[in-house]
Amino acid sequence: MAAPKKTPLVAGASLVLLVVLGAVAYAVGLPPFEKRGEISADRVCGSLGDGEAAAAALPDALPEKSEYRFSGQDGRRSDESRDQFASHCFVSADGKTLLSVTAEMVTSPSPDSWSERVIKDESVPGENGGPTLDFTAGDKALATGRLAAVYVPCVTEGRLPGGPRHLSVVAHAVDAPDSSEKAARQSLVDLVLMTARHAHERATCDLPSRLPDTSPTL
Repeated sequence: MAAPKKTPLVAGASLVLLVVLGAVAYAVGLPPFEKRGEISADRVCGSLGDGEAAAAALPDALPEKSEYRFSGQDGRRSDESRDQFASHCFVSADGKTLLSVTAEMVTSPSPDSWSERVIKDESVPGENGGPTLDFTAGDKALATGRLAAVYVPCVTEGRLPGGPRHLSVVAHAVDAPDSSEKAARQSLVDLVLMTARHAHERATCDLPSRLPDTSPTL
């Protein structure tokens, strides 16, 4: 005897039940759904500057994980005769670094030499993060879907031995974000600029930063 056919009403009820069960599983983080871990302003690294803005920008720069860990150093150059400044923020999950945001005082090569070094050092070929786009910030700024960097004027010629100094600020998505290339790129630009503004103050720079008040849309 042939099995009775499901009526449209029964089939519809089954579909609704599956949708409801899926929503419940997602809400509580049951496999195969993984609920994204909370990113709050009080947990992000101080080196990122504005905690609320950083917490809002971070998700698009990260893969979805059930929990994120933050570790960082919010450097400060309190002695203006010193030629060193550095800060960093690392976001990790499952024992692996997902994102790094760093700021470092460097002697001042040309902006083009700096950008070539950044792309080489961070090992983010264009094909992994889309095309490299320049944007207006500092003396040089660039971004892909995996990297954003800005070269910020800091210390005037003659203030420190060896010439003027810049801040090299880099946000690097070590692990591929789950957001679109455009959203990830915008998130990294937001993060690198807020970090650069904060670092420029903490490094007691005497040169204007040439950083925009708001992030450009790329």
